[in-house]
Amino acid sequence: HVFSTTKQCFTGKDLSDFLERRFQLKSHEDAVQVCDQLLHSGVFGPADGAIAFSEKGLFRFQVHEASFETALNIARKWCTEQGCVSDAVQNPMGLMERLKGQLSKILSAHTDDNGMVDYVAMGEDPALLQYELAVAELQLVNLAEMEPTTRRAFVINLYNAIVPHAFAKVGIANTDLSRVAFFDGVSYLLGQHSDVPLSLNDLENGVLRGNRNAPFHLRQPLGSGSPHLPAVLDCDHRIHFALNCGAKSCPPVKWFTSEALDEELRVVAMAWAEQEDNVKIDLAAKTLWLSMIISWYSKDFGSSKVEIANTIKQHTHGEKYDQFKELLKGDFQLKHMNYDWSTNTRRSHEFKGRNLRALLGF
Repeated sequence: HVFSTTKQCFTGKDLSDFLERRFQLKSHEDAVQVCDQLLHSGVFGPADGAIAFSEKGLFRFQVHEASFETALNIARKWCTEQGCVSDAVQNPMGLMERLKGQLSKILSAHTDDNGMVDYVAMGEDPALLQYELAVAELQLVNLAEMEPTTRRAFVINLYNAIVPHAFAKVGIANTDLSRVAFFDGVSYLLGQHSDVPLSLNDLENGVLRGNRNAPFHLRQPLGSGSPHLPAVLDCDHRIHFALNCGAKSCPPVKWFTSEALDEELRVVAMAWAEQEDNVKIDLAAKTLWLSMIISWYSKDFGSSKVEIANTIKQHTHGEKYDQFKELLKGDFQLKHMNYDWSTNTRRSHEFKGRNLRALLGF
């Protein structure tokens, strides 16, 4: 290793000596055996290309290796070229619910009485590292093997969990360009037979929207050779009332289940449509005002302003429903409201759209 630099690493001898002292093992051979077991369980990996454990080799803890990747859930590697530590997750929704509870506790610990979050402190909290070790198990989740309704609920819940994790880990984007980089760059590794991470855009526009182009993108999120194509679902426009991107104008975070997903999406769609910040009708001016979400994803709601209006109308009732009926009797203007990108942050790092490795200081 002369004249070369390997960051965040240690020698095998460093680790075996430490384990022998720290845990008062009976012999140094026992310490070497423990090191070998930890290597094969994915707690750390080779930093110099080695395959087997050696006291002369260079290694790096997987939590540090995660800093060299865009995927945020590889604090531990569940699968290597030698195989997986465990079988595929049999109850992905149960795993996701446990992770949600763990993340909620961390968020609550750093949320003040006004609902504002200190994402800097959250990122430095040892509990977040424990969460990252736990969320690594999602590497064993195979989206394509899930029943479609379960897959849709799972991906919505996953998306809504990744955003605050990323806010704490890599910061919050404050410009249009950096937001594009954020949603394209922040990702999780899913699927024990895939080493291709899924970004937030991949999850939303690839899996949930039938592999449709994301706003301001010219290509489909999942290319022809993507191993995640079998997970693509038909687009249900109501997902836009369920996904929370962290901005004030986003729908609130809810938990969605596979058993009652259709009813849950119906409820959040009605709640979204009733809010004047999302849907407003000015009959005197013959104008329909809609959230910018409808503009960005207009294809999901209809091919004309009349189709779009009818799609939104089905999620209204009472006075607003009657207003839609009156509006649709003649011609009208369709306009979109400004989108409020402010977040619930009290303190956070700024995501500037650079490479995630650089953001994390490497």
